[in-house]
Amino acid sequence: MTSSRVSLWTLALVGLLASGCGSTYSKMSHSWIDPTHETKAIKKVLVIGLAKTPAMRRLFETQMMAILQDNGVEAVASNTLIPELKAVGDETAARELIRGAVVQSGADAVTVTRLVSSDTSQRWVQGSTYVAPQAYYHGFYGYYYNAYSVVSTPDYVVEDKTYVVETNLYDVATEKLVWTGISETLNPESSVKGIDSVGRVIVSTLRKEGLIGK
Repeated sequence: MTSSRVSLWTLALVGLLASGCGSTYSKMSHSWIDPTHETKAIKKVLVIGLAKTPAMRRLFETQMMAILQDNGVEAVASNTLIPELKAVGDETAARELIRGAVVQSGADAVTVTRLVSSDTSQRWVQGSTYVAPQAYYHGFYGYYYNAYSVVSTPDYVVEDKTYVVETNLYDVATEKLVWTGISETLNPESSVKGIDSVGRVIVSTLRKEGLIGK
């Protein structure tokens, strides 16, 4: 990879990193693949997660790396090569760090994932009425009369939390954005489960597009 190509490619990544980030059901709501890209299975991926905290970044990158490896793709977590960019002096220094990480990792592709938004919504759930058996017995006649009673549950409001995550896949050799996907995760039980759900949807989509092996 030439120096000019690295510079152009890393500049795009710096722009994404500067935008920031903060993902137990997940779905891919939108995806795009470059129609001019010569489809070939990716062998090694450098995983970059943009998060609000170093701990969340490490958690995402570690889990995403594990999911890729489970699917036969070598992966490297960027936090093992790139420190927190907030501690870096300027954009030029950040670009040099990313350039070095790409070369050092030996990856032929890079994924950059960031949290786009988190939205809270409410929905009304209508109550229901059903017949429930009693837990006591008072002889045949009493049991026959009292065995079942009608129980009603009131209407209630449920609060849903949706996380929208964007993932971009770059080809190192051509510097191009090869694929981008927008995923939505509804009501994750925890950060670990949410990331696992998002990661598996991403990898599953990449497999369907022929970008990683089956």
